[in-house]
Amino acid sequence: LVVCMGHSRVRYGPVWQALAAAAIRNRSGQPRQLAELAWGFAEVKFRWKALFEALHTQMAPVSKEATAQERAVFAWACTESGYPCTHIFGNASFHVSEDVACCVWEHIQRIPVNIPQKSGSQVRVVASEPFPVLMLEEILSPEECKQIIKMA
Repeated sequence: LVVCMGHSRVRYGPVWQALAAAAIRNRSGQPRQLAELAWGFAEVKFRWKALFEALHTQMAPVSKEATAQERAVFAWACTESGYPCTHIFGNASFHVSEDVACCVWEHIQRIPVNIPQKSGSQVRVVASEPFPVLMLEEILSPEECKQIIKMA
């Protein structure tokens, strides 16, 4: 329910308050449920301290069972809401496993060399290491930029 409401952008306060109260009363949960709850509340910017403290308390004993995705979602949601959970999962690692790095590199290498350009635009390589970063000047019109900013 919380995930669906988060996606729908329902912002009716009393409903979120009732859901938060139920989440606080809950004494246990599975990592997926807790990650989804944290994500839903973070998505609608519902930031009750008591709620996130309760979610932290519930996640701590089951944290070892959480998948990488559940840990990432939960940690993002808590941090986004102002209640980081480094005491549960530790600090974020700057190291990437070889399989993840290879997957990302393969996707980067598939970037087409001849990117469609509007007349007058230029493609420049800003950095080649540790991976290519391209700058595409004037690829979007000012109106397209405004629309993207509105959507954000």
